[in-house]
Amino acid sequence: MIDIKYEHHLMPNPDLPFIFHTDICIHNESGTANWHENTEILYCIQGEGKVNCDASDISMKKGTTVIINAKQLHAVSTNTEVKYHCLIVDNSFFKDNGIEIEAISFHQSICDQKAGELIMKIADIFSSNENSFSVAETRLAVLEFIVYICKNHSVKNKAETRSLSKSYAAVLNAVEHINTHFSQKLTLEELSSHAGFSRYHFARIFKENTGFTVIEHINAIRCENAGFLLRETSKTIAEISYECGFDNPSYFAKAFSKLYKVLPSEYRKKYSKL
Repeated sequence: MIDIKYEHHLMPNPDLPFIFHTDICIHNESGTANWHENTEILYCIQGEGKVNCDASDISMKKGTTVIINAKQLHAVSTNTEVKYHCLIVDNSFFKDNGIEIEAISFHQSICDQKAGELIMKIADIFSSNENSFSVAETRLAVLEFIVYICKNHSVKNKAETRSLSKSYAAVLNAVEHINTHFSQKLTLEELSSHAGFSRYHFARIFKENTGFTVIEHINAIRCENAGFLLRETSKTIAEISYECGFDNPSYFAKAFSKLYKVLPSEYRKKYSKL
């Protein structure tokens, strides 16, 4: 049985809404698949393997770029060894640069020398020492890659039917509902009833499929949106806490500091654009 996990990508620095790392997969048939709401790019630099993406196997060998679109179940596996760069781009970066990411899907397997060169450029920047221009240089390199694949390796989204297990489909719908209605009062009873499960069964499958409790996911989404308001507006912290669905500012501050390791006031002082 394949374990399914939801990844919530916390991006503490809003100026760098990316995750980048290099992974090595060795003799792994992968019993765990994950999914998330951001675009993930894998670039193979050594060996051979495959990416199982929504039940389709995508070959991955040196020089191949594999793009995983939002909400696609995926897992990397190999019979030998495969090494690859992984870049995850937060949806906010697309939107900040005028790209409607919800309206497009990327080709999943790309054998394109130029795309590979742009990924290696990003890898070099992430591995180099920070300098006074590192944020701008990183953003520019990622944007150059994104624009290239949007122009050369994307299509407009079409309606599609996916074959999903009942529990995974219920959790996926619940996550989408939470992400859309985070500012409203959300209860486990309401979410489980909407999913067609008992309260206790829904809580169990949600944790199994995401790695988070329902409350932990709700708080994470609310804090993420609160972070935007702290950076972009002059609203008081109390106003922001209520607007994002928290019952009181004290609980908001506790939840926010647990995720971001700083209080909302300290986060605003560091990242406010006003």
